Amino acid sequence: MEDKTVIKLVGGIIGTIIILIFLMAAWPFVGIGTGQRGVVFNRFSGIENRILGEGMHFRIPFVESVTKMSVQTQATSFEEKGADSAGTQDSQTVDLKVTINWHLDPTQVNRIYQSVGDNDAVIKNVLNNNTQDAVKQAVSKYQALEVQKNRDVVAGNALALLQEKVARYHIIVENLSLTNINFSADFNTAVEQAQVAQQKAKQAEYTVTQVKNEAQAAIAKAQGEAEAQKLKQQTLTPLLVQQQLVEALKTGSIKLPNTLILGNGQSLSQFILNLNTSN
Repeated sequence: MEDKTVIKLVGGIIGTIIILIFLMAAWPFVGIGTGQRGVVFNRFSGIENRILGEGMHFRIPFVESVTKMSVQTQATSFEEKGADSAGTQDSQTVDLKVTINWHLDPTQVNRIYQSVGDNDAVIKNVLNNNTQDAVKQAVSKYQALEVQKNRDVVAGNALALLQEKVARYHIIVENLSLTNINFSADFNTAVEQAQVAQQKAKQAEYTVTQVKNEAQAAIAKAQGEAEAQKLKQQTLTPLLVQQQLVEALKTGSIKLPNTLILGNGQSLSQFILNLNTSN
């Protein structure tokens, strides 16, 4: 009795599943969600030209089946590293992560499904390879250090190339970004050494400039003192010398004989000074 009960129970479950499957297959209505389109496959004529929009639609049970395709913008990332790394103009390898925003042309989803497949097939069979090729082409136009500095420009070039490549598949790529840009360990070491050498060169250049400035300042100072001495000599007339001598004698800063004859010994302007204050 127990065995028969178990058999009946299992049979009932299997029967229920078969009925549910039959009802689902026989159900004549299909609902298309937000951001989706329905591709209709007819068992007799193949992919139909009509595309089902959002909402409820009628189909012929057992004859027509509907595949739902997302036409919303999707973000998909690809990593290019190792054997798939991009190469620069100066033969350096670059590991990076590429992220694209894309969507299917809603008016062509039936053609896309017919030639490529569903959304997952689009990523695997179209976007993966074409994105890598576009990025490699864009990166190859720049030297390694320029890739990092011109990331947005490189990404823009890669985007234009990718859009051109996938246009025939009715795939619309909206944006492309490059992140996690990494070079080889040897290249990073070489860059660090170059930066250190550059810093030392700048320090040496600064030192040379400082020495030149100090030398120029010393020359200017010497030239100024020479000009001042020259000017002083030009303004030192015989009369001024006589006046300064008289002042020096009066103050006692120099001592001469008590009687001093001033003049050139030939002109009538000679005169005798008695400097002895005691007389």
